Amino acid sequence: MRILSRNDLNLSFMSTQSRPNRACFYLPRLLHIFWCIILITLFASANQTQAQSAKAPKRASHIYGMLWDGETHEPMAYANLFYKNTDFGVGTNFEGQFDIGYGPWPSDTIEIVYMGFETYRFLIDTVTHVPMQIYLQRTFEKTEAVTIKLGINPAMKWVNLAQKNRTKNSPSKISSYQCEVFSKTTVAINNISKNLQKTKLAKDVGGYFDTISYLTGDSNKSILPVFFSEVLSDFSFQRAPRFTKEVVKASRIRGIGVTDGTFIGQMMGNTFTGYNIYDESLVVLDKGIPTPISPGAELIYDYKLVNVDKMGPRRLFQIKVTPKNPRDLAVSGFIWIEDTSGAIVRLSVEITGTANLNYVEKLKFSQEYEATKIEDFIAPIIDSTDGKRNGAAKEVNIAYFCTKARVMLDIGELSEQAAGMVATNVLTCKNMKYNMEFPKKFFENRLMMLPDANTKSDTFWTAHAHIQQSKEEAKIASRIDTLNNLPRVKTYVDLVNFLVDGYQRIGMMDFGPYYTLASWNLYEGPRLRMGYRTTPAISKNWVATGFLAYGFKDQRYKYGTTVDIFLKKSNWTKLTLSHRFDTELIGLTDNDLYSQSLFTAFNLFGSNNITLVKQSKVSLGTDIRSGVRISGSLSRAEYEFPFVKNYRFAYYPNYPDTSNSSISNYLTNAFVSVRFIYEPRSYFVRTDQDRMTFHADGPRAEVYIQQGLKGFLGSQYNYTKLQATYLYDKSWSVMGRTIAYVDYAKVFGQLPYPLLTVYVGNQSFMYSSRAYNQMRIFEFVSDQSLQLGVEHHFNGYIFNRIPLLNHFKLREVVSSKAIYGTLRDDNRNLIPKTWDQFGNGEAVPITQFKTFGHEPYWEMGLGIENIFKCIRLDFIWRMTYLEPNSHRNAGIKASFSMGF
Repeated sequence: MRILSRNDLNLSFMSTQSRPNRACFYLPRLLHIFWCIILITLFASANQTQAQSAKAPKRASHIYGMLWDGETHEPMAYANLFYKNTDFGVGTNFEGQFDIGYGPWPSDTIEIVYMGFETYRFLIDTVTHVPMQIYLQRTFEKTEAVTIKLGINPAMKWVNLAQKNRTKNSPSKISSYQCEVFSKTTVAINNISKNLQKTKLAKDVGGYFDTISYLTGDSNKSILPVFFSEVLSDFSFQRAPRFTKEVVKASRIRGIGVTDGTFIGQMMGNTFTGYNIYDESLVVLDKGIPTPISPGAELIYDYKLVNVDKMGPRRLFQIKVTPKNPRDLAVSGFIWIEDTSGAIVRLSVEITGTANLNYVEKLKFSQEYEATKIEDFIAPIIDSTDGKRNGAAKEVNIAYFCTKARVMLDIGELSEQAAGMVATNVLTCKNMKYNMEFPKKFFENRLMMLPDANTKSDTFWTAHAHIQQSKEEAKIASRIDTLNNLPRVKTYVDLVNFLVDGYQRIGMMDFGPYYTLASWNLYEGPRLRMGYRTTPAISKNWVATGFLAYGFKDQRYKYGTTVDIFLKKSNWTKLTLSHRFDTELIGLTDNDLYSQSLFTAFNLFGSNNITLVKQSKVSLGTDIRSGVRISGSLSRAEYEFPFVKNYRFAYYPNYPDTSNSSISNYLTNAFVSVRFIYEPRSYFVRTDQDRMTFHADGPRAEVYIQQGLKGFLGSQYNYTKLQATYLYDKSWSVMGRTIAYVDYAKVFGQLPYPLLTVYVGNQSFMYSSRAYNQMRIFEFVSDQSLQLGVEHHFNGYIFNRIPLLNHFKLREVVSSKAIYGTLRDDNRNLIPKTWDQFGNGEAVPITQFKTFGHEPYWEMGLGIENIFKCIRLDFIWRMTYLEPNSHRNAGIKASFSMGF
């Protein structure tokens, strides 16, 4: 155990100045599970008494034990324990453990000091012989001005050294490595509200709260674990080209409402936990957080030198970091900087509820870093501020690797009718191997799970788990199984799954989703729809979905069915067969981005650009390597364009025959297509019947080629359509996140305009980031176009600095989109001006369209998001093609989402 000395530090110098870890802890599907747990508590309660302060710890002749956060019950790493009225003491390790031996001791009283917590004192007792369990209570600190006697901040010497050598020490420079990773996760309900305690479920689950009160150390302050998992995996990394791979070898999971252990096992491995403190920013809950040693960090953080730890021949300078603006997304806590290398070898930092984050009362993470080469652990690095060290310095190629990490997420009550939640994840790495040479196809599957991973025996876990499961943790698993079997809990779990997923399971089938059961549009009038979906109980190798709908105005049935057959799940080789007859908005419902969204539903509600489509399609897709996917399809569709309100479509199918008798509003088209997708920073998590894609910062490129098949099953046109899209997502630390894209499209051949490039307009009140929100559907058509778009989320950077307004946690958004295209005359001439459909001399006008003149269509927007934590309002202006006295020149769009 290391020895601390107050004499290691001249306190008069104190002042304040004005990855093995791949991805963030938060991801949409994991957040889905958390919301499920929180929503369950809306119907739950517990007979919970008022929380009391932790009882004084029992005293022992051998003084050792654990130090805990009294609020979140997380072990407190690297806290200082001093003998009262002396300059000596010890510190807790990564697990919060301390040991001050059998004596004699310099004092009979121990003082425990940790930033943000009340100083705790206890008398040494030489009678009892049990380990101590100490719980510190959080307090509020008041920042006071400190005079810097020497005119400089002594902490900055070491911060500057860490900044200078940040890239040299970063684990990201390691060319390749492989290690075994162990991850343990616990999720529990806490802070049960008084209103929640009065609900009916209290009689069923109330008795289970005090059974796990060991987590708090106080039988009067209990919480209820609802999820517990342990995952053992092998993780591999290659820097150039950048590839990662994780193989889950073993997983055991218990959770209320958890039915897919395979999915959770992949999520709870190494991929979603941990942050690299050497990066310029950390992506935390999808937000960019500047690190304390990033370039320019001194503009965001204050630093204070608070202690010096002697660890053999080296010294670790303990630096306290605090954000200059408490509303900014920045961390506070401690970092330990090694004197010779400038490396951060320990850290314990947190983000509190004052920051512009939703629902989060505290997010805390602790890490330990080790040098990649033990013999170079005390490697001298050039330090221009120290002449003696500078003369003896030499360049050593080492990096510091995170071998231990802990993340704690404390989510507050969503409402007076809900409970809070605390989640912890501990990760350790062993069996490190560096400079590995991997086989050529080694990284084809980035994330996979061994077939027997969920069936490992207790003997296996005893032999291989990095941290052995305690008796209390075994008790948690047993209690969760018991809770899952309670009839009332089962009922509420089913209800929450129905509200979130939209489907209700009946036997081996799912029916829904409920939000499409009833709708209305101008062509069908009132419409009823029922969908179905097969479950893994029928088959894990294929899934069938479909629907049956009826429109009361047109009195026609609509239907559709799709079958996905998984030929090889390791590289997600999937064959899809589909057939449907339904109403459609071309450009929306035939677009994968919008085909199942509420955005499309609201546009259908008031749109008259409705088409009836009968389509059969066969497609096949596979991953040819990690981050690269290719798919192909063969499709045939029959289009019917009914006259709806003032929208009328017709064309010359046998152009240049322009006689009235040749005009038609029916169209048949068949094509083959191929699509290439390149997204090197994305990764996938599989379920039994689906695969979720998660995107990290970086590029995404897509190329799409479509070839018309004239004469194939009545198809009318021979053409070639090309489209290329490039999108880049970039986090700018405290300044927010930018998403920019460019898209080029061109059509070779003659086609009526519904088959050309149709731009996504928006005639609803809902906002879409990829649509032109002030453009009508079918307003512009072209056969060659270039699109540019950018959207920047400031994450509250401006509003955080405005008094009073900063309490509402509002966030700013700016956006801009532009498009320019051209249209050849041979495509324009396919559309007649009028049509006497019934040959009675009553010709009706055919709806015309417009293409671009000498300037692009351009719209800009200013938005405010996170209103009431779920609403976004965008103010959109058309900058070109303005219309006199039209609401299309400017408008307000809304969107809804729940996130951190």
